[in-house]
Formats: sequence, structure tokens, C-alpha cells
Amino acid sequence: MDLCRTYEEQCKNSAYGKKECSQVPREKCEDVPKQIARKVPREDCKEVPRQDCKKVPQQVARQECKDVPQEKCEQVPKQVIS
Repeated sequence: MDLCRTYEEQCKNSAYGKKECSQVPREKCEDVPKQIARKVPREDCKEVPRQDCKKVPQQVARQECKDVPQEKCEQVPKQVIS
């Protein structure tokens, strides 16, 4: 609160029909705005990837190996009968 002294003119009628005026001090009070610091939330930004890639397990057919019979050819001597 700030106090200031101001002067106000005050007049009254005197006994002789004459007006007497004088300056009378007055206190005038005014509220003065006060600045107060406040905490304001701050924005924290991070880069976000457009795609999130992961390795996903995939099922693959299992190979099974077996012995497969093969055809084996031999030349057989030919008998000629005369």
C-alpha cells in the first residue's frame, strides 16, 4: 500500500459573510500492483519415430531328410543260344 499526501481546498463562511478557504492535507491511498513469480509448466518435446520395427518370429516348414531307395542298374551278360 502506497501512501501519498494530497491537499484539498476547504472553504467555510466566516462571521463577516466572507468565504475563507485553506489547503488541508489529505491522505490518499492507492493499491499498487505487485508482480509475483509463478512456476509455469514447461513443454518437453521428444522426437517420436514414425514406425516402430521389431523382429517377429516366423514359422518355417522343417525339412526332414530320409534315405530314398535308388534304382541301381547293372548290365547282365546276354546269352546267345545257337
